[in-house]
Amino acid sequence: MKYDGVLLQKIQDIFLVCVERWNQTEFGSDLNAEYDSMIAEIKKLKKGMVRNLKPENFKLRAQAVVDRFDLVESTLKKETEIKKEIKEEKEKENLKQNDLLESDKKKKTKNKNTGRGGARVGAGRPSLGVKKPVSITLPSDDWEEIDNLIQRKEFKSYADYFRFLHHVRWREEATDEPEA
Repeated sequence: MKYDGVLLQKIQDIFLVCVERWNQTEFGSDLNAEYDSMIAEIKKLKKGMVRNLKPENFKLRAQAVVDRFDLVESTLKKETEIKKEIKEEKEKENLKQNDLLESDKKKKTKNKNTGRGGARVGAGRPSLGVKKPVSITLPSDDWEEIDNLIQRKEFKSYADYFRFLHHVRWREEATDEPEA
């Protein structure tokens, strides 16, 4: 019996591709099952050739396997394209988020440097020192007096009040020292 040589070669090529892809796919997945069933169908075709399968039946069954393989391959190709597009979209979103974060950081750093030489790094006067949180204990009457001064807008904040006290005391100490 004479079988179509081109179709027979195509079936053998499909068999090799199916075995390779079956080994690459995850066990238990739909693709794995599809490749497995196509491998089994091709093996049945080869056994049928040995058992004198009619050329017309071989052609019909082989064409069905080829069509099924083409369908699986086109589906796989579409899935990979969709996954690639989704990945590209996620990368674009991540880049946009990174750009926004970087621009926010730049804005924050620019705000820090205002009044100290502009946006150039290292320009301007150096800071006076390290800022550390402190706790000041005063009687409640003194705190009320400080609050009243702030409410009357004589001082902007607690920091402004204590800065003023520091400068006044520093001036007093400077004038109290005897000249040598």
